[in-house]
Amino acid sequence: MKKIRDGFYLFLISVYTLLLGIPAIILSFIYPGGNLSYLLARLWAWLIIKTLGLKVEVTGLENLKNLKSFIIMANHQSHLDVASIMATFPHQLRFLAKKELVRIPVFGWAMFLQGHVIIEREKKESAFKTIDLAAEKVKKGKKLVVFPEGTRSDGKSLLPFKKGGFVLAIKSGAPIVPVSIYGTDKILPRKSLTLGEGKSVKILVHPPVETCSFTMENKEGLIDLVRTKIESGIKSLSDGDS
Repeated sequence: MKKIRDGFYLFLISVYTLLLGIPAIILSFIYPGGNLSYLLARLWAWLIIKTLGLKVEVTGLENLKNLKSFIIMANHQSHLDVASIMATFPHQLRFLAKKELVRIPVFGWAMFLQGHVIIEREKKESAFKTIDLAAEKVKKGKKLVVFPEGTRSDGKSLLPFKKGGFVLAIKSGAPIVPVSIYGTDKILPRKSLTLGEGKSVKILVHPPVETCSFTMENKEGLIDLVRTKIESGIKSLSDGDS
């Protein structure tokens, strides 16, 4: 019975992707920049959250007030991290995503046209150019989401942080906002299409970390600082769940 239920949920999510992804692609052609089509993406995320019956609790959104631009750095445990952020943050956000995602029909095409930052990590020269272009966009007010682990963890501990997002932050001069996510791995674990029994997602938005005093030479200090804040947030969220 559970397999039938999970299959039905996945079918509905596929339907949402088609029904909202195609109009989002069309809107992105008519209104370049992706701001209008991003509203459809938010609806897509909200529908996923509601369909799965999840409760997403976000604290600390006030830390984003009065910031012209920022770079969110969040831990990554599940595909549901993206939907949870998009459905609850009242901002026009763009994600730093690996190029493989663009190859997904409809979903990937919509991502590309909405202006998400697509990076080809295997080709260093291309990746550096992408980071430079993204830094310029952030300087002009774009708000970016980066999962510094680069891929989903098993939920037990953070993976090593990749440096690209921090290089981008230093080049743009924008503050980094550490974000701790707890609970998504219990709902949709890594490398699984089978839903778990969890229903609660908790997100903690930390105060911004200014990047002005950091350079390429001391970026390791920035990485350690952000990692520590995300880890402490995950611990506080998990303690509250016990």
